[in-house]
Amino acid sequence: MEKEDSHGHSRQQQKSTEHRTRTSEEDAHNLPAEQCLAKLYAWLQEPMAEKPTAKYIADTAQRLVADLNDKRNIDSQLLESFRQSLEQETARMLETVQQQMYQSYEAQSAMVDQKLQELFACLDTISATEAELNTFRGSLKNLYQEMHAADFSEL
Repeated sequence: MEKEDSHGHSRQQQKSTEHRTRTSEEDAHNLPAEQCLAKLYAWLQEPMAEKPTAKYIADTAQRLVADLNDKRNIDSQLLESFRQSLEQETARMLETVQQQMYQSYEAQSAMVDQKLQELFACLDTISATEAELNTFRGSLKNLYQEMHAADFSEL
């Protein structure tokens, strides 16, 4: 007759339960959540050892809770890793956009400088033309006054 443990289970039953638990734990890390839940449900549907004790049930429940917490920790770590990756990618994209913006500014700056030089050259020409026009007006005014003064003196 097989020797029973404190839970009333034979060695063969313990090995079967341990193998089932190890296999489901190993598989759980490699499968999507829905498949893990399906495997867990299937495992829960398997017949339990004859006359399980309260301690066996409590231990099994505690192991399930611990496994669930481990998986939640793994999920949290995965999300944190994903968040960090997104932050790094966002920083790289921001740097790229910033560099492109500065390059665009430099290209536009050269064009704006050229246009400003042309504008100032035109303004210089306009100023010179205005000065010549004012000189011409002054000369014309003097000529008109001299002609007008000469007309009155002849009378």
